[in-house]
Amino acid sequence: MRKIVDAADKTAISLSILCTLQCLLLPIVLVAMPAVSGWLVFDDEIFHLWLLFFVLPISTFAVIFGFYHHRNTKVALISCIGMALLIIAAAFGHDIFGEVGEIGLTVAGSLFIAYGHLKNFSLRRRPACNLTENA
Repeated sequence: MRKIVDAADKTAISLSILCTLQCLLLPIVLVAMPAVSGWLVFDDEIFHLWLLFFVLPISTFAVIFGFYHHRNTKVALISCIGMALLIIAAAFGHDIFGEVGEIGLTVAGSLFIAYGHLKNFSLRRRPACNLTENA
């Protein structure tokens, strides 16, 4: 079970970083090279929805199993805040907060998720943690 939860933490961290990079770099690339925009087969909103489709279940799984073993509510709360920020950004971000607000919410949510999963991963690595290979 440890390997599955480790993989979930690592995947959630990677997806969060990918989301952050896409949010920050895509507008710069499109302004710098407008011809690139014709090559993109998805827009910013669809990309966020696809990332949410993968990030939320993976994050939820890793946070629940991590909390079950290390019982650190702070780590679970940080991860949940990150997921909530991503949901708010995807659902309401552009319409309510504008493009800059949406990017800010998404980046903040991604950073919260990545930090939460890094802490989750490190806490489960502690010798005192009761997650075993056979669990």
